[in-house]
Amino acid sequence: MIKIEGENISHYYTEKATNLEERQKTIDFKINNQQFNLKTNSGVFSKDGLDFGSRLLLEELLKLDAKSVLEVGCGYGAIVLPYAFFNPESKVIAVDINERAVNLAKLNARTLKLKNVEIKKSDLYQNIDSNFELIFSNPPIRAGKVVTYKIYEQAFTHLAVNGVLMIVIQKKQGAPSAAEKLKSIFGNVEVVNQKKGYVVLKSVKKT
Repeated sequence: MIKIEGENISHYYTEKATNLEERQKTIDFKINNQQFNLKTNSGVFSKDGLDFGSRLLLEELLKLDAKSVLEVGCGYGAIVLPYAFFNPESKVIAVDINERAVNLAKLNARTLKLKNVEIKKSDLYQNIDSNFELIFSNPPIRAGKVVTYKIYEQAFTHLAVNGVLMIVIQKKQGAPSAAEKLKSIFGNVEVVNQKKGYVVLKSVKKT
């Protein structure tokens, strides 16, 4: 999701998965009684199936009505593509720095015949020049707070007034500190769901 200088091994949140051989596979999961079959590969997050945190976040996102939407760190599209599928009137943009993930997300979007989603390679918000009603992320905790806090801070800039940022994070991986950070940026934070150690946090840009 962000360039890390001097990185010599491949992680899902870095630009290239050059040190990992191709191991493409298809994973399947069901959301709202709709079956999704998505291609994954080595070098992308949650390559073996939809992780619990992403599912929890997606379930909360589907309760919202937003016409302009951005996901930061889309991976192969496990969250953003079902969201776009269920919200055909929304204009959805998804970004990731990982080239392999971006290519997979584009492939999966074509397979689902989605016309309302645009997938871009971008170092966080680098290639984003518009504002949104909703921004969401399952942030790359392993990349460290420098990266994750940039996602939160720059979300404020890219949200319209009354726009929403929603993230999911494990309690043991820093949910309390993430909530404090969001409150310092937005002036508010709400726990909208928590289950099995995962916490979904929501902040609203009031002004």
